[in-house]
Amino acid sequence: LNRNLQLNWIMKLMELSTDEKLSPSVASLVSEAMKQTKARAKSNRRKGSNIERAHYKYAFELLSKDDLFYEQRKNSFTSYRLPSICPGL
Repeated sequence: LNRNLQLNWIMKLMELSTDEKLSPSVASLVSEAMKQTKARAKSNRRKGSNIERAHYKYAFELLSKDDLFYEQRKNSFTSYRLPSICPGL
């Protein structure tokens, strides 16, 4: 039950992180919750029984896929630069 709740939590965070209508304050809370969840999954990947290790490895991989999504999204925003008003900046 606990593992299912954790995976559902991750899925809900991932869903919220892609919502474009989310307010910036809520988006920052979602981002922080994802970072904390990923850190916990990373630290628990090598602890516990085989089932627990597999669960946390899967959770970590899910959250890492989301990192790739953010990298691609960030790169698409930074690939286009507006002309600078002040040269040299």
